Amino acid sequence: MAGPPLPPPIWGRPLHDVETGSRAPAAVHVFGLRFRYPGSDHDVLRVPLLEVWGSGLTAITGPSGAGKSTLVELIAGTIREPYAGEISVLGVDLGSLRRDADRQRHLRRIGLIPQDFGLLPDRTVSRILDQDLTDAGVPRPEHERRITEALEQVGLAAFAERPAAMLSGGQRQRVAIARMLARDVELVIADEPTANLDPALVDGMVGLFRDLATTRPVIIVTHDAAVAALCDRTIVLDSPSGAGTAATRLFGRRRWPLVIAGAAVCIAATGVGVVALHGRFGGIAQPATNVAASNKPSAPDSPAASVRAAPTPVPSTVPTRPPTAQTTVSSTVPPVIDGFVAPQQIPGMSSPAGPSLAAYGSELYAAYRGNDYGFYWSTYNGSSWSPSQKVPGQGAGSTPALAVYDGELYAGFRATTADSLLWDSFNGTNWGSDEGIPNAESNWGPSLASFSGDLYAAWKGVGSDTGIYWSAFNGSNWTPAQEIPGVATGTQPSLAVYEGHLYAAWKSDNDDSIWWSSFNGSTWGSQQQIPGGGTSSATTLAAFGSNLYAAWSTTNGAGIYWSAFNGTSWSPSQAVPGVGSSNEPALAVYAGNLYGAWDGSNGDDNVYWSSTTLSR
Repeated sequence: MAGPPLPPPIWGRPLHDVETGSRAPAAVHVFGLRFRYPGSDHDVLRVPLLEVWGSGLTAITGPSGAGKSTLVELIAGTIREPYAGEISVLGVDLGSLRRDADRQRHLRRIGLIPQDFGLLPDRTVSRILDQDLTDAGVPRPEHERRITEALEQVGLAAFAERPAAMLSGGQRQRVAIARMLARDVELVIADEPTANLDPALVDGMVGLFRDLATTRPVIIVTHDAAVAALCDRTIVLDSPSGAGTAATRLFGRRRWPLVIAGAAVCIAATGVGVVALHGRFGGIAQPATNVAASNKPSAPDSPAASVRAAPTPVPSTVPTRPPTAQTTVSSTVPPVIDGFVAPQQIPGMSSPAGPSLAAYGSELYAAYRGNDYGFYWSTYNGSSWSPSQKVPGQGAGSTPALAVYDGELYAGFRATTADSLLWDSFNGTNWGSDEGIPNAESNWGPSLASFSGDLYAAWKGVGSDTGIYWSAFNGSNWTPAQEIPGVATGTQPSLAVYEGHLYAAWKSDNDDSIWWSSFNGSTWGSQQQIPGGGTSSATTLAAFGSNLYAAWSTTNGAGIYWSAFNGTSWSPSQAVPGVGSSNEPALAVYAGNLYGAWDGSNGDDNVYWSSTTLSR
């Protein structure tokens, strides 16, 4: 049965709606927050403005006593004491939920993982999840399926009937994550989720949270700088000082105050640089204004009266970050043509095979194979692209596929002189040396995706072998290559994680039709066709918002088309106006937008890009 119609994406439009002047709600919006516990004579927490947008993994760090746990418990709704200011979660003002029934109904959309995991020791894993689903009002016939799928995704299917008291710390943490998956919550908040884990398990656990964060916002509180470094963004909460101000700072992997619209925005108090941007570009801190003055419209009274701090007005032109070796481009929003931002060229980038994209740290990375078969890359910081750099000593016989895994950026590509497949990783500073994927050979390159704590690679067989093969990397070793049953392709497959499954898409070996299947961690499902899709090249997948997007170039290279999958059906394919490519486009989610990049058609090897944000 066909699902509800999908809203059309609006390519390049910022979250702030330029037509109506309204702004889609953030997943978390905290404004003018002041909180003190009953009987106390001072605020334990002050947050002038904090916002978290879209999917992704956000860390909240800071010293003991800064109010980290208090902040997330207020956001999660577990603290009922009055507070001054505004807290809105998933578009709902918590202060407006006066009736317990309304409050409980809303809080079912949020998942809080406490430090002790909140598991009753004498109950079995399956019973814990079953009770959760009952409390959340999930119909009884759905329980078994949801429990089975959730436990399979976290690797605990064999422990369903084991009491929580008999699980290790890492296994209890996985049960806590399975509870979120089974309930399909829209926001996950975890308080010190790695504090009691063996250090060897921390990276794998963060990997599971990253998988969760591909389809929803995930916030984790941590004291561990190494854990924070593995997240997409970090909010630093300072200890209250002076008049009880808790200053908040936002960092990407760069160590300067940086705002990333579409991800998280923090504004600190008087005396601390502030900026608030809700479009597609970020900026450095600007001098603070007098926060006592505000022209912000008054909101309904919250449980305690407050004087709300005013954010610095959004400047008419977007400020740029500190000077770096970046190629300068206009920082104004490009013109919109038929709902699409006009394509822009990535300066100095030329490839006969097209690029790949991945968001890593605070930047968007593009990788490509040069005309000299070199492996090149460039980064985009929200306003400009850096000059292309060549990975020393590396060559690539295909476009390097990119994926973030275990806190590093991984690349997979075909060797230049053979059909063997290689991989390399980047730690934010340096690339390593290439290594082979065992027994993996293809006359095309591989595709990569991080799924269920491992890095997956998929590729077409070499020469006349039209099968699709896959292998998983656990940080040390690759599993033996396995074939997806019954699949035949003429080109490279594509991988993406969507709704807790690993999806693959490929061009048929017999014609130009496009097909897909999904993997639950154990088995692949049946192959199904994307209606109306046709290409002589490959297709590309990316999860964005609540949908899975596929994009491909037409058989003659004259156009690029896309379609969106809502978990039930695909939307009719639509063309990106005025765009053509000889190869498949690349897709990646960055700063709350879906970005696309492609090489030109008919001998044009220049690389172009555009971006989109869904109507929300």
